[in-house]
Amino acid sequence: MQNDQYIHELITRKLTGHIEPEEEQELEQMMREDEGVRALYEELRSRYSDDIDDNFNRLEKEVAWADLSELKVISQKRRFKRVARWSSIAAAAVVVMMVGIFVYNNSGKPGTGTESFGGKGISLTTASGATVNLSTQGGDIKTDEVLLQNNNNRLSYTPGSVTSTGEERQFSVNTLHVPKGMTYQVRLADGSEIQLNSATTLQFPFAFGENREVTIKGEAYLKIAQNAERPFIVHLRGESQDQADEVTIQVLGTEFNINSYDAERLQVALVNGAVQLKVAEKLVALKPGMRAVYSTHEGISTHKFDVEEVTGWIKGKYYFQDATLEQIAKVLPIRAGVETIIDNKTIGTKRFTGVFNRNKPLNSFLENLKLTMQIDYYFTADSTLHFK
Repeated sequence: MQNDQYIHELITRKLTGHIEPEEEQELEQMMREDEGVRALYEELRSRYSDDIDDNFNRLEKEVAWADLSELKVISQKRRFKRVARWSSIAAAAVVVMMVGIFVYNNSGKPGTGTESFGGKGISLTTASGATVNLSTQGGDIKTDEVLLQNNNNRLSYTPGSVTSTGEERQFSVNTLHVPKGMTYQVRLADGSEIQLNSATTLQFPFAFGENREVTIKGEAYLKIAQNAERPFIVHLRGESQDQADEVTIQVLGTEFNINSYDAERLQVALVNGAVQLKVAEKLVALKPGMRAVYSTHEGISTHKFDVEEVTGWIKGKYYFQDATLEQIAKVLPIRAGVETIIDNKTIGTKRFTGVFNRNKPLNSFLENLKLTMQIDYYFTADSTLHFK
C-alpha cells in the first residue's frame, strides 16, 4: 500500500466531509488501483454509524459528531484552525478541564479490554475516623449522628440531623474520595451540589457554621446555593502546592468547574454567576464564559472556554485535540482507571483527535486508537494496558 499515513488522512477527510475535490479524485484513483486502500476505506466507513449525516447537520449548534464507535469526530467549523496534517480520525476537540480534581482507581478483570471502571470504590471518611464505602453501602446510612442517603451515585443528608454546633461544626471535616474511573455527586447541607470527577477528593463538614467552606483536590463541577450573608469558599491545592500559594474561590450563588489535577496549573471556569479568585494577595473576578488559569510560575491568566467541552466529563466524555499517545497514556489511568505503559517509545509522539466515552467499553476506544494511529495494544495479567 502507498503512504499509509497520507491515505488515512484522505479517508478521514472524505468520511468527515472535509475533503477537497482534487483530494477526493486522488483517493478514488488509489482505491481503483490498490485493493488494500479500498479495503481500508470500507473498514473505516463501516465503523461510522448510519446517522453520520444527521450528526453533521448539527453543525449549526457549533459542535457536531460523526460516530466512529467510541471515537467521535469534531467539526472544525468554528474557532479551531484547520489541521494541516490529519494524523487521527478527527478534526478537532478540546481536552478541557474546569477547576477539578483527579482520583485514581483500579480497573476490572485483567486482559479483556472490557473492564468495568472502579475497583476499591468511593469512600467517605468522617471527622470521627469512621469509613463508609459508598460503592457497596446504599440507601440510609447512620454515622457520626448523621443520617446519610446514598442513592443513584449521589450522597445527601438532612442538616437537621446534625447535632454538633458552633465550633464543632467548623472543625468537623469529612473527606470524600472518588477513585479513578468513577464520578460521584454530593448535596451539601446548604443545598449546594458538587459533581466530583475521577481521582478527586472533597473535604467538607456535615453542617456549616459561620462560614461555608470546602476543599477540593482534582476536578469538580459546583452549583452553589445562594446566600448573600454567607459567601461560599472553595480552597484548591494541587499535589505539591505550597500552602502560601493556595487558591481560594469565593462565590455567592453560581455554577463553575474547577480543576487542580496539575499541581502547577489550577483552573477555574465560570458557567453562571460570579466568582472571585484569590492567590496570596491578588484578586481576580471572573465573568461567565471565562476561565482563570493559575500557574505557580506565570501567575493568573484568563481565557474564554467552551462550556460543552469543558463540562463533557459530567456525561463521561473526554476530548482530545491533536493529543500525543504519551498524553493519552497519562489521562487513561485517571479517566478509565487502568494503568498504562508505552512499550515502544517511538510511537509516543503519534497524535490523535477524538473523544473517549467512559460510558462505553474501553476496548472500543482502544480499537479506534489502534486503527487511526496504526498502533497495537494488549493487557497483562495485572490489568495494565500496554501500547506497542
